[in-house]
Amino acid sequence: MKKWLLPLAALSVIIPASAYAVDTVKWKPDAEKRFSVKDLNSDGKISKDEFFYSITRVFQKIDRSADNHISLKEMRAYLKPNKQKHVREAQWNSKINRIFARKDLNKDNVISKDEYLSKRTNNFKEYDQDGDQSISLKEMRSYWDKETNRLEESRKKKDDD
Repeated sequence: MKKWLLPLAALSVIIPASAYAVDTVKWKPDAEKRFSVKDLNSDGKISKDEFFYSITRVFQKIDRSADNHISLKEMRAYLKPNKQKHVREAQWNSKINRIFARKDLNKDNVISKDEYLSKRTNNFKEYDQDGDQSISLKEMRSYWDKETNRLEESRKKKDDD
């Protein structure tokens, strides 16, 4: 019995401390890694085409009819493999309807490529601080430093509440 007492006592101190450490770890994005992934031609800057490449590919996968518009039916078909078994069909359809409605900015019952990319277009403008239509590593770092500060302030505010 005494053999187990010390290890159990140690675990009772270590486990709560490690759980606390996980909660307080600061989120720090790796700007260099994100930059290298987006800089497809490795020229040291990210063009608009490079920035939108992956999201455009997703749009094309969803748009099975290749008419440059996503219908609700296409959205459901694309997201269906993500449906978890315990989620009822009605709940799932309601979730898809909400996602679709958020993206269908002009409410014409289809999502155009421009609508699909609109949030990313604003992102690109936030990254491209000097307005030269490309993103440098310096701009990428600056953007993520601001985001990190914003997140930390949000966490502090949450802790104060």
